[in-house]
Amino acid sequence: MASSTTNQITTPGNQNFFLSPQFPLQRQYEALRAYLVEEEPSADVARRFGYSAGAFRVLCYQIPPRPSKTRLLLPPTATRASILSRPRPRP
Repeated sequence: MASSTTNQITTPGNQNFFLSPQFPLQRQYEALRAYLVEEEPSADVARRFGYSAGAFRVLCYQIPPRPSKTRLLLPPTATRASILSRPRPRP
């Protein structure tokens, strides 16, 4: 069965939407994805997406840190201290 290009969802021209982003937020997303997910060197990513090394570094620092599992499980220090100071219930 011969394949037809008229029924394809994507075409080779659609790659440009991702490889050459026109909108600032899309450009930031693609640059950060290349650096964080694909683990490309930051200097290469900055150059490819038109950032200076310093501007790209600032962009990376603006991402909020991912909370660790222990931070999610433990209550804040003041709350934890008040919980520990309560008397234990007797069985």
